[in-house]
Amino acid sequence: MPLSPPNPSSLVPFYVSPQTIFKFAVDTDSIMIGADGVTRYIVVLTSPNGNQQTQYEGIRCDSYQWKLYGMFENNAWRENPLGSWQDIKLHSPNRYQAALAQGAFCSFNDQEKSLSVVIKALNPNSFTGGTKPTNSYGIVN
Repeated sequence: MPLSPPNPSSLVPFYVSPQTIFKFAVDTDSIMIGADGVTRYIVVLTSPNGNQQTQYEGIRCDSYQWKLYGMFENNAWRENPLGSWQDIKLHSPNRYQAALAQGAFCSFNDQEKSLSVVIKALNPNSFTGGTKPTNSYGIVN
């Protein structure tokens, strides 16, 4: 689990799909490219009414799966005891794991090994993880 909450100054919004009503951001300070083939990160999901959910997750590019390690609740990280690898869904409105995998964390079925490449790919002006290059606020660039 991370040692601290997400850093507001390093949260980068990213586009997911035209069907979602949520906003998504990844804490670029939290991205860890593991030697085990898993890229771990903190993601913040914001609902239309402003409620936020913060999760610590991992993506495996070789099997195209994701895992929820835990959630940040009441100013503390809580481990997900039921965490297991799940297939990344391509065709759901809140397909943010697919957007991160396609747009930044994976290069086809391989894990992107360069953190600078991942950070550059997450730039809201050029992010390609969704169907259109835009940011999480639905603004097409």
